[in-house]
Amino acid sequence: FVVGDDGVAHSRAITVAAEVPQLYAVSSGLTEKDRVLVDGLRKVHDGSEVELDLQPPVELFDKLEVAAE
Repeated sequence: FVVGDDGVAHSRAITVAAEVPQLYAVSSGLTEKDRVLVDGLRKVHDGSEVELDLQPPVELFDKLEVAAE
């Protein structure tokens, strides 16, 4: 879901170019300024009002559990 400036979540079609556990490379359907919902997805549907707890991407990346080989 992408969350608009009005705090409403909207479903949007995207194209995933590549993925590894917990990471997706999106090739179309999002802009750099879009606010993407990454938690609580089972509780939200298109048109839901949501409260955001925006976190810098660096903090989210630090929490990922990506295996190194």
